[in-house]
Amino acid sequence: MPVLKTLFHTAPLDVGGWLLILAVSVAAFVVVEVDKLIWRRPKGTFGPMS
Repeated sequence: MPVLKTLFHTAPLDVGGWLLILAVSVAAFVVVEVDKLIWRRPKGTFGPMS
């Protein structure tokens, strides 16, 4: 809506902005998945999961 665009002073993102968003989101996904791998291991196992 043009009125809201003017009110909030928004602008379209360039390619660099989208790449930054993509990089941050992929990094967050990897961190969460690694955290789940670490905390869901059965107690007493230190090697790779079978």
